Amino acid sequence: MKTTHRFQSLFTLLLMMAISIPITATAALPDTISKVKPAIVGIGIYNKLATPRAQLLGTGFAVRISSQSTKSQIIATNAHVVPSRLLNDGKTQFVVFVGQGKSPDVRNARVIARDEKHDLALLKITGKAIPTLSMANSQVREGEEYPFTASLSAPF
Repeated sequence: MKTTHRFQSLFTLLLMMAISIPITATAALPDTISKVKPAIVGIGIYNKLATPRAQLLGTGFAVRISSQSTKSQIIATNAHVVPSRLLNDGKTQFVVFVGQGKSPDVRNARVIARDEKHDLALLKITGKAIPTLSMANSQVREGEEYPFTASLSAPF
């Protein structure tokens, strides 16, 4: 009987420790999301005469490039999100959706670089500047935890 009680106590202690570790490790996740979210954009196609007018193909994020002009911004995304061919009907546009809600800002996008092997693409958009993400230059240490997802939010 005492062995069963000790086993249950040990199991309970281990369970409590296991539950508390992820909570402690991810305590800063909401802060990270609130900092990153304004730079996240939707990527898709838009045709104001079609139903539905917009089709979301994926997401991306605005990046800062030191030689970048103030009138355009660079969006990083996955190459598989960018259609290899667009319907050339003069009405369908390849776009970036900026903002959230039912009426995001729709901006024309132009592919400036595409790397199929690494599934990366860079797009150029114009319009009012949106917040950008910058890359850290610190070394990643073994055992550090980083939140990562391919999509932090959908713009609508």
